[in-house]
Amino acid sequence: MDSIREVRGITSDSLQKLSIEKKGTGICLSLDQKELKHVKEYKIESSSGGSVELTLKLLVTYP
Repeated sequence: MDSIREVRGITSDSLQKLSIEKKGTGICLSLDQKELKHVKEYKIESSSGGSVELTLKLLVTYP
């Protein structure tokens, strides 16, 4: 199932804060101080207005 959704009308003050920390032999990605688990890949790209775009590939179960 391929599904890409775009959310419009987001203000810069409502964006989440991304943190990246080195942890052991890997890294830890957090959004608003909540650790993202089972991150397989990530990509950070420049975006407009001083924000960045984060693309994630996570391992999850469905449904």
